[in-house]
Amino acid sequence: MAGFVGLMLPSGYRGAGRAPFARFVVVEELLSAGAPVAAHRIAECQSAPFLLKLGTNKQCRRQIP
Repeated sequence: MAGFVGLMLPSGYRGAGRAPFARFVVVEELLSAGAPVAAHRIAECQSAPFLLKLGTNKQCRRQIP
């Protein structure tokens, strides 16, 4: 997805480290083009933050990128 997945994730995990507004803009554009965004939301808003908060460094390095 041209680097658009992981916009809000830390750059240390190959994310862009951007603010939530950047993600909002990208999702709105994807939706207007008819692109599916469910996997994008699950990865960036549910799975990755959960791992960042409760996972070990090893788990984060393996799963998030």
